Amino acid sequence: MADTISDELEKLIRDRLADMSVTDIRICLDSDDAGERAYRVMVVYEAKRGALESAKTASLARYARHKLLDMDENAFPFFRFVSDKDAKALAAA
Repeated sequence: MADTISDELEKLIRDRLADMSVTDIRICLDSDDAGERAYRVMVVYEAKRGALESAKTASLARYARHKLLDMDENAFPFFRFVSDKDAKALAAA
C-alpha cells in the first residue's frame, strides 16, 4: 500500500509542479513529533533554473493531504524543497 501511496503522491507533485525543474522526489513514511504517521517528502529541483514558485509549493501539503485521505491514509505530508546542489551535499553527509 505504501508504494501505491508514494506513487500517487509523486504523480500529484509532478502534476502540480509540471512547469518547474523538479529532478527528484523522495517520499518516506515516518512519524511526526507526536508519534503520528507522517510522510516526509523531499522535492529536489534544479537550482540553475531558478527557485520554485512559492504559490504552488505552499499549496502542495493541502493537495497531498486530500489525496492521502482519499486513499484512507491519515498520515500528514511534510514537504522539504532542496536544490540539486544541496541534495548532493546531504547525500554525502
